[in-house]
Amino acid sequence: MKRHHRHYDSADRFQYLKELLHEFQVSQNQDAKRQVLANLANFCYDPINFEHIRKLNLICIFLDLLSVKNKKFVEFSISGLCNLSVDPKNVEVIINYNGLEKICTCIGNENNEIKLSALTTLIHITNKDNNAINGNYFISCFLYLKHAFKQLSTRI
Repeated sequence: MKRHHRHYDSADRFQYLKELLHEFQVSQNQDAKRQVLANLANFCYDPINFEHIRKLNLICIFLDLLSVKNKKFVEFSISGLCNLSVDPKNVEVIINYNGLEKICTCIGNENNEIKLSALTTLIHITNKDNNAINGNYFISCFLYLKHAFKQLSTRI
């Protein structure tokens, strides 16, 4: 059986992302929200979606979700941010929204996927030669990481 993939034009793609975001925001069912958030995060791998994601303030939403208790929400949010952080315009949004601290706190998370995505996001950001980033800030993040790993090794 031959599969047909529907190709969305820019307006359709924006509308679809907008509908997904609306569904995430209004749903009361946590499992449905998790599935929609996973869907939204999956759109972050493709640069064709970056402008739409910025228009919908999805980067800020992902950053806000890094501090919730639901670990899957955190995992999907940091994964989306990791993919988005390859683009300088997205990095600018992250920095302007004070997202670096939120990303750094994910380094201490017990979930390895969250840790790796946070570290990769920080690497992407620092590779952008961004003057808005204070090197001392990252030193403190990595000292935090060292402390987190030290605590982990004492539990083993």
